Amino acid sequence: MTGALSEKIKTLPPLQQQELLDFAEYLVRKYGKPGPTKKKPRKAGSLKGFLLYMADDFDAPLDDFKEYMLRSAVYCYPCPFAAGHRTSSPLAAAPPRPV
Repeated sequence: MTGALSEKIKTLPPLQQQELLDFAEYLVRKYGKPGPTKKKPRKAGSLKGFLLYMADDFDAPLDDFKEYMLRSAVYCYPCPFAAGHRTSSPLAAAPPRPV
């Protein structure tokens, strides 16, 4: 089979021969046997000291999400123990958002 294949390849123009060679290399890379890969075992604490700076207010609520947080606190997480309780939130009169 390889003899017949090489004879047919020789009859192709040089541009198609190069294209066929490129495709054959692609197939070898895709389906060929992968080489051995050695991964280092993970070690706990290997990134200790890597983070050099974190802002003091990193966990502080963002002003851009203030309205969202008020709405989600009022409508998305109702308290089962405060069925008749009315909140003093300025958004309390707004209709509930569909979930």
